[in-house]
Amino acid sequence: MAWEEVQDIRPEPLRGSDLSAFLPNVVVYAYLAGGRRKLLMHLNDKAYDIDHEIAVMRAAGAELRGTGSVPDAPVA
Repeated sequence: MAWEEVQDIRPEPLRGSDLSAFLPNVVVYAYLAGGRRKLLMHLNDKAYDIDHEIAVMRAAGAELRGTGSVPDAPVA
C-alpha cells in the first residue's frame, strides 16, 4: 500500500468486541483508491490513542503525497 493510494484513514467500531475483554473496541482502516479498505492490524484502541495516531498518519500522508495530488471520489 502506497501513500498515493490512501484516500482516508478512519476508526471503525469492532463488531463483537463486547464479547471479550481482550478485543479492542475500535480498529483503524485505510481507505484506498477504488473504494477498497485495508485494516491497519496493530492500530486499535487497546494499544494506542486512536485520534492522535490517525492525526499523525494523516499529516504524514499529506506530506509524503505532496500538494500536487488530487483525491479520488470519497469512499463509502
